[in-house]
Amino acid sequence: MKYAGFVTTEIDFIQVQIPSDNDTVLMMEMGTPTAEGWDVFSVMLAGIVKGVRLFDDSRERPVTPG
Repeated sequence: MKYAGFVTTEIDFIQVQIPSDNDTVLMMEMGTPTAEGWDVFSVMLAGIVKGVRLFDDSRERPVTPG
């Protein structure tokens, strides 16, 4: 698609949202303009999400969505 002399590329995104107890949301997003990138990006994002640990202010217990 051309717009004002620029070529734009459609980029597809994968997004993960993790709610917390203090009414905030941790959002992680990755995107790729090529279908070939999805295998790599989805595995990469899954690894990042699995490593997320949220703690309360006292750092004594993990905070997990109810």
